[in-house]
Formats: sequence, C-alpha cells, structure tokens
Amino acid sequence: MSRKLFFLLILFLPSQIGRHFWPQSFLVSGIRIDYLAPTIYFTDLIKLGILVSFLFEQRKKLSLLKKLLSAKYMIPLFLLLFFIINIFSSSFRLIAFYKSLKIIEFIFLGFYIVKSKIKLPSLLIPLALGVLFSSILGLAQLIKQSSLNGLFYFFGERTFTASTPGISLIDISGRLLLRPYAAFPHPNVLGGFLSIALIFIFFFFKTMKKNISYVGFFLFVLLFGVISLLTTFSLSSNLAFMTSFILLIIAHPKTFLFKLKPLFIFLPLFLLVFVLFLTKVYSVNFLNDSALRIRLDLEAVSLWLQNPYIGIGLNNFIPLSHISSESLFFFRQPVHNIYLLVLAETGFIGFFTFIFLILSSLKRSLKLWRQKIYLPLLLLIQVLLIGFVDHYFLTLQQGQILLVLVFSLAFLPKSSYT
Repeated sequence: MSRKLFFLLILFLPSQIGRHFWPQSFLVSGIRIDYLAPTIYFTDLIKLGILVSFLFEQRKKLSLLKKLLSAKYMIPLFLLLFFIINIFSSSFRLIAFYKSLKIIEFIFLGFYIVKSKIKLPSLLIPLALGVLFSSILGLAQLIKQSSLNGLFYFFGERTFTASTPGISLIDISGRLLLRPYAAFPHPNVLGGFLSIALIFIFFFFKTMKKNISYVGFFLFVLLFGVISLLTTFSLSSNLAFMTSFILLIIAHPKTFLFKLKPLFIFLPLFLLVFVLFLTKVYSVNFLNDSALRIRLDLEAVSLWLQNPYIGIGLNNFIPLSHISSESLFFFRQPVHNIYLLVLAETGFIGFFTFIFLILSSLKRSLKLWRQKIYLPLLLLIQVLLIGFVDHYFLTLQQGQILLVLVFSLAFLPKSSYT
C-alpha cells in the first residue's frame, strides 16, 4: 500500500493543492506571506498515508524505539534536540516550530524512500504524466498570457494574468511576456521540476521496453518537457539541465550519442544557444533583480552574525529581515541561496549538518557513478547548482519533495535502478 501511495505522491508532485491558514502570529506587519503560512497540502496527506502504511507493514520487525536508541539512529535524536534549541532561541517561535515539523515530515519521507528500496523505473509513468501535464498547462498559459482556470484550479493552478501584481514577466525586445507557472508557485520551480524529471527520464530511456508506443509516449513527453523547460525562461534550470545532459552523454556515449544521433547531438547545441539568449535577456533586463539578490545575500550574512551558532530560527529570515520591512513586494522572500539561508536560520551547527548531508550524498553518488549508475550524481549536481541562486528546495512544498527525492537516490542500492 505504501508504494502505491508513493507513486501517487510522484504523480501529484507538480500540483500545489492545499489549504492555507493565516494565524495572526504568522503574518508579517499584517501581511500574508505564502512562505510562512501553515498549509495542509494534498501531498502532505499522501505522505501521512505513506508513513502510516509503512509503519503498519513494518510492525513485526524491530521496534522503532530500539532502532532510535541504536548508534545508527542517533542523528535524528540530535536533530530533534537542535530543533528544540533553535525554536526557543528564535524570535518567532511558532513559525520555527511549524518549519521544524515540516523538516521532520520530510526526514521521514527520505527514510521511507531509502528503507523501502523503491524500484525507480516504476516511477517513470507517474513522473512522465506529471511532466506532460505541467508542460501542456505551462505552454497554454504562455500562449494565453494568463491562467486557464476552470478545472485546473483544483490541481493547484493559481488565478493570474500578465497584469497581476508581483507576477513573473520576461522582457523580450521591449515586450513583457508572462512566464508559465503551470501548477507551481513560480516559473523557476516549474523549471527546476522539469530539469530534474527530464534527466530522470533520459537516464532510464536506454532500459525502456522496445515497444513503439511505449517509447513513442516517452519521446513525446521529452519533447514537450524540453520545450516547456526552455519557455520557463529559468536561466538556472536550463543551465543545470544542460550541464547534467552533457555529462550524461559523456558518461554513456554508446546509448545517447550513437543510437539516437539527431536528438542527442542537436539538443545540447540548441540548449546552449537558448541559454546564451537567456543570458543576454537577463543581463539586459534583470540587473535590478541581481542587485536585489545581492542585498538579500548580504542580509543573510548580517542575520547570521546575530546568532552564529544556532541561527536566527527556522523560517525566521523573512520576518527578521530589514529588507522585508521595506514597501517593495519583491523583498518579502527568503535569500535566493539555500546555503546562506541554512547558515542564517540554523547557524554553524545547522550549516555543517547540511554540508555533511551533501558530502555524504556526493560520496555515495560517486560510488554509484563508478558502477555506471549516473542518475544520483547528475540530479545532485542540478540541486547544488540551482541552490546557489534560488531557495525553493528549502522553502516550497514541491521543491522540498524534489530535494528529499534527490538526496535519497544516493542511498539506494544498485538494485533499485534496474
């Protein structure tokens, strides 16, 4: 049962169906901010179902208490103690407490993925359906220059037009165009999902059934996915995808270079040209955006210095930031760098714990790479690269699920990839 629910989680990963709550203590200067609001997502309910069914399936094995008391499981106990200290040292304790609960929730999800030894090829269908849904919806939004509304509202699509305040636009030759959102909170998150999902599908392409309709379906998904990725105008996601894609070709040239010559020779060249175009667009039209990001980076360092060991408190960046108190709408966001965000909110202790997790994942990924299992390292590279310029892997539901999935891949056995 838990595996079926996990497949359902992957299928609904591109959606943001949820119910937001707005307690007074979670508002900043009386303003509602999505990053802080306690929210029950449909994917949270699925994760709860996974946890309950998994514990029921494991009821005859060693007790959970015995496992927690073993040396191998001392890390979760350390994290729990750190969360308690971090909460009580923060200025906005309820906000930090809620964020701690979310982190514990995702730790359990990662624990489940590793312990259940999920067969990754079985995730291809739900992931491909998610890519296809997001790609078609995003392209339709780009053409219409607004949300589609109607039935898509129930999949988490928000209502917006190109004139909605704070909406993400791209300036091309003096014309402002709405960037596609699909059912994600921002085009960059859509881009990150597509970048990771497409590399996942590309990796397993060589092992797919030699069935024309089956292969044709995935080629169709890949085509729409790549087009949608390009039209998100997410520079970080396109660069991350291109980096992983080229590494995949270099690692496995017999499959990706010789068997499918036209697709795998011209696609990276096309991506390179498009990324150069994106670089030009961003350099001309988004200098102000870069300046704002730098201000947020400096603010993160300033806040970290206030409590260098424990940090200012989980999810406390926005309410404590001096920039957030200004009138500009844009500034009511976390720093666009996951490393600085972890450092500011959790101090040295949380930062080095995060770095330890990254290094452990890199070590395991490199071990799998030597066994010709390239996927974990390719996806980890994407997350680490995007993490330098965006925050959604730590702050948004869909990004957090992606982060847990990517980190978990490194700790799966080789048998999970066949």
